[in-house]
This record gives sequence, C-alpha cells and structure tokens, in this order.
Amino acid sequence: MGNNVDNDWWEWEQQPGHIRRGHRSGASNDFWHRYDDDFALLAGLGLNQYRLSIEWSRIEPAAGRVDAGALDHYRRMLEAAHRRGITPWVNLHHFTLPRWFAAKGGFLQEENLADWRRHVERVARALMPLASHWHPINEANAYAAGSYLVGEMPPGVRDLGACLDVLRNTTLMYRDAYQILKSVDPKAQVGTIHAFVPIYPADPDSEDDRLLAQSFDMLFNDLPLRALRDGVIALPGRDPEPVAGLRGAADLFGANYYASSILDHRRPSQLLPYPPGQTRLTQVGNGGFPEGSVSAMPASASRSTSPRTGSAPTTIAGASSTWRSTSIRSASPSSMAATSAAISIGPRWTTSSGAGAGRLSSD
Repeated sequence: MGNNVDNDWWEWEQQPGHIRRGHRSGASNDFWHRYDDDFALLAGLGLNQYRLSIEWSRIEPAAGRVDAGALDHYRRMLEAAHRRGITPWVNLHHFTLPRWFAAKGGFLQEENLADWRRHVERVARALMPLASHWHPINEANAYAAGSYLVGEMPPGVRDLGACLDVLRNTTLMYRDAYQILKSVDPKAQVGTIHAFVPIYPADPDSEDDRLLAQSFDMLFNDLPLRALRDGVIALPGRDPEPVAGLRGAADLFGANYYASSILDHRRPSQLLPYPPGQTRLTQVGNGGFPEGSVSAMPASASRSTSPRTGSAPTTIAGASSTWRSTSIRSASPSSMAATSAAISIGPRWTTSSGAGAGRLSSD
C-alpha cells in the first residue's frame, strides 16, 4: 500500500545491504489511495474475490495508541470492493509488524500474543460484517523461515531454535485469531494460507540428499498441516505439544505455490530450481514448473484432512484427474498453475484457481 513508515520492513529497508540496489518502497503502488480504481480494474478482468492485507502498524502505530481513522479507511476499502461486486478476503498478518511490537520480540515471544489478540478483536469488531472471509496469517512457514532461519527478512535472524519458536507461536496466534473471529461472527469463514514447496533430492540415490529433502518437507510443508489435523504442534527435537482449540480450526485452507526445488546435502542452505538445468528463472531465482502445483495438492489433502469428515479424494478444478493417491511423487502432471489456490477442508477439496476461475487475487 506504500508509506508504511511505522512497520519493521520500512525500518529494515533503510539499512544498507538489505534491499537489492538500495531500492525503497516509498508510495509503492499507492493502493492506500487508489483502491477504488484498482477494484474497478479487477472487476473489469472478471475477478470477484480479492485478498486484502490489514497493516497493523497503521491501526496501532504505537503501543496502545489506536488510529480510528485508519480503521475507517479500511471500512471504506471494503465498501468499495462490495460496490464493485468483489468479495474481500481479509488477511491480518503478511510478514510486517509494527515497529514497537518487533522491538519487544514480535512473535518470537509467546507473551506478546496478548497484543496480537487485542489487535484481532479490534479489527474484527470494526470490519465485520463488511468482511466475512478471513486469513489470520499468510504463510507462517515462509515467515518463520525467511525471518528466523535464512535471515533474509526482518529481523534477519539465522537460528533454527528461533525459527521453531516462531513456528510454534504463529500456530498459537492463528488458533487465537480463529477463536476470536468466530466469537465475533460464528458464520465467518476463517482459514490459513500455506506456502508449498515440493522438494526433490538432488541425487535420488544419495541417502544424505533424500534425508535432507524429507526433513525439509516435514518441517516446511507437513508440520503446519498436521497441527490443524491433529491439534498437536510437533517440532523436531521437541516433545509433541497438544494445543486446545487447534484441531480442525480451519474452515478453508489456502495453498500458495511458486516453484518446486532441489536440495543437495553439499549445499544444504540453497534451494535449487526443479527440474534441473533451467536457464530462465524469476528475479528471486525460481524456475518454472507448473506441474508442481497440482502434485502438491493430493499430499496436502492427506496431511490435513478435517478430523470432522475423514479422508476424501482431492479434486483439482480445471485439471483432468481426480487423485486418490496421497503420494506427492505419483500425482499426474497438469498444465494448470494454481498459484493461489483456495482449498476447502471438508468432504471434497477443490482448488478454484486457473483460467477463468476468478476465485482469489493476491494482495
């Protein structure tokens, strides 16, 4: 939205070496002021759903100081979306933190969840019933890894223990937000968004490569899903932790797919593009492999099938196959690229991305 001067990313980008070529976000795309024009463009493209992130630091720029004008502004945004026939999906955390919250440790410290709970209830009471679809957090796994394992996002920490602590606490913060949103509006649709990275060993015959790929898959792809399915946070090297209210705490599940990757035990901190040998890469180094999007879906269904409904087949809208296999490697390839798929936890799992689906637009 631009000019988010009170969040940790704004502070991060001011420090030399963090942003390539020293770029600054500035006004960015100025969605904060141009939202109605953007909604008109979306409607003109035939899209009827839009995911919009709430910037916590705009609402609470200093601890305990609430900007009522910012909440009014978000209400006007949601009203504008509805006027254009667009259903807003409200996302409460997309990597950024208020600077005051980051300074006290952010989600690394469990005691800070009290600030988060107050924020969620404040936003929920201000924006309902204009918003009935909610995502408490975008890609908790990517946030934990980017900020606390590889250190490429603020606060730039590289520590596995800290990463695991944040994975745990963001699972708790999701559970807390789910309960708060449901208490304000029991009919609200609340779910999480997960980044899937299908992972392959560099050398399938190498035990070290296979073990590394399996460990990454379990930590990054598997753990958050099984937490919702079983109600247990099971972190490597730690005792499983049952969490009240976590099991089945999702009305839907969002899966983001960007690329498939290779891991080589000789370079364990580097994700290489799959299939190997690609020369055309994105600016962040990802290759092109749309088949990976659909190969991840059957595995996700088996990992997080709702405990209320049991196992069920996975259906990919627009693809030619319905899978009953749960193997990530055995799914049939498809040309469909579901870059932001909405998946319902229930008797049938259906993604509705792809050409003409008009289901979700990223913020």
